[in-house]
Amino acid sequence: GPDAPPMLCGVQIRVLVCAMLVVQNTGAVLLMRYTRSMPGEGQYITQTAVIMQEVIKGLTCVLLLLKDEGTLASAWAKPAEALKTSVPALLYLVQNNLQYVAVGYLDAATYTVSYQSKIIWSGILSVVLLNRKLGSHKWLGI
Repeated sequence: GPDAPPMLCGVQIRVLVCAMLVVQNTGAVLLMRYTRSMPGEGQYITQTAVIMQEVIKGLTCVLLLLKDEGTLASAWAKPAEALKTSVPALLYLVQNNLQYVAVGYLDAATYTVSYQSKIIWSGILSVVLLNRKLGSHKWLGI
């Protein structure tokens, strides 16, 4: 019917996206840890890995804009918006660098639990700093 959730290969898209996020998050941690501890390989410069991630994301965005609009003009159409999005982008850059540092000092399980505690802290700080009210179902989800 019209209210049926979107499906792909007989599976709800939201289930597929959730599964992909689980694979991506666990895979990223394990790959970071593995590549930092490969025998016979020197320690690589983690900033290089982070910059390469950003370059790949940037190229992907360029390709998507060119595919959809045929030009990159819309990326520069609102300079104030670009400036606003640069703040979280820089924070993610710092976060990604810190992730590599943490993976170098912690085992994968400890790192993952520590990293995922950001969800709990986001809930707590949204109540304390932003005076938001979270219902019991949201606290249970956290």
